[in-house]
Amino acid sequence: GRILRRAADIMRDRNHDLSVLETYDTGKPYQETSVADATSGADALEYFGGMAATLTGEHIQLGEDWVYTRREPLGV
Repeated sequence: GRILRRAADIMRDRNHDLSVLETYDTGKPYQETSVADATSGADALEYFGGMAATLTGEHIQLGEDWVYTRREPLGV
């Protein structure tokens, strides 16, 4: 989670450069890429970085080199 949040910070710091690249790549107007694309990508990374700490599961050791994680919805 910490790595994803740091990546979001870097994306926000480099918003201009990323927006220019996105404009060249897709042909979208710079006004759109600078406001929507780069910032929404950073928002997504920040959101999922926060979610990483909430992931839970039951780890079942299956031998020396194998691990099985079983996840179930809450309440099941």
